[in-house]
Parts: sequence; C-alpha cells; structure tokens
Amino acid sequence: MNEPAMATLHDVLCRVECDPALLAFIKCHLTSMARWNILRVLSEDPDYQWPLGEIARLAYGTGDATRGSLEALADEGLIERQDGPDGPSYALEGTGSTARLLARLHSEAARNHDLRQIIVARMLQEHGSATSPLHGLASSERLHVG
Repeated sequence: MNEPAMATLHDVLCRVECDPALLAFIKCHLTSMARWNILRVLSEDPDYQWPLGEIARLAYGTGDATRGSLEALADEGLIERQDGPDGPSYALEGTGSTARLLARLHSEAARNHDLRQIIVARMLQEHGSATSPLHGLASSERLHVG
C-alpha cells in the first residue's frame, strides 16, 4: 500500500498561486478555527452589529471563548466593537479592507484546494502541542497531498 506523498507547508506555498495579501492575512490572523468561524459569521453581514451570543452560536463556540477571540480581533483592528446597554456587539466595516479581503479569501478558498490546505496548516501550526495527536503534523508543517 502506498503512503500518501508528504509535502511541507513551504512546498504548498510555492505551488499555489494566489494573492500575497491573502497569504499574509492567513499567516497573521487565521491562527485558530474559532477565528476563522467568527470572521466567517461577521462577513455574512459586515455592517450588522452582531451580539456575542449570536456570534457564539453561529461560530460553534462558547460565550467565554468567543468573547476572548472577539476582543483579540478587535484589539488587532480587524473588527469593530460597539458597547451598548445589552453588552458589546461586533461588526466588520462593510466597505473596509478586512471585509473586502475576507470576501476574496472566501471566494478563493472555495475554488482553491491548495489555499484551503494552507489555512488548515496555519491553524495546526499555531496550536500544535506535544500532547496533541496532530503535534507532529503541526510542528513539522507537514500536509498529506495526493
């Protein structure tokens, strides 16, 4: 039985042709599945002020974990936070650069398998741990490609 070919993240990056801004965004900001899901939810209606509970539900996260990720994204200037009487709400600026870049990223990732591999590899790389069964994959930046 043949083993699948192994390629490093660098090999995949060299092979994929895509916008350098997308690759930079992935490297800097898509460091977890929670962040990917939160940004996906916010990009569905960029100007809407999303309450924490709705984001957590749609992003499949807990309230506390989602709040922490949202605050980090706001601190990085990727999303806007509005304080209101019912608590904070969050949004992308619909015409802002993050919203435009996310729209391009979603579109490109839907059609480009190599880009999806890069996104997943980045998340694994950031959160690999010695106790995780994915540790070897994340620490060596290895992906299965077939």
